[in-house]
Amino acid sequence: INSSIMLGAVCEMAQQKLDEVSRTTKAGMARVARETDEERQAKHKNRIGRPAKNQWYDRQAIADALAAGERPDEVAKRYGVGIATVYRIRKAAAAVA
Repeated sequence: INSSIMLGAVCEMAQQKLDEVSRTTKAGMARVARETDEERQAKHKNRIGRPAKNQWYDRQAIADALAAGERPDEVAKRYGVGIATVYRIRKAAAAVA
């Protein structure tokens, strides 16, 4: 019986030490758990200054401009996107057609 009490005490001390160490990370994790997906997205949008990844440019308009035979580099400049994005949209449009 004595040894089990002793073991319990040792475990308790170790647990307390662990709690102290993990309190900082726990606080961070609790904060992350508290903020909902919407809040996280809103924060993300504010930080970037534009919506999530591929929603901030008008795909359809770019695809239409390319279909009208405009040069990809001019389209990219006008819509403020990279040339790779324009090529990607052109490829997607070609796949659909």
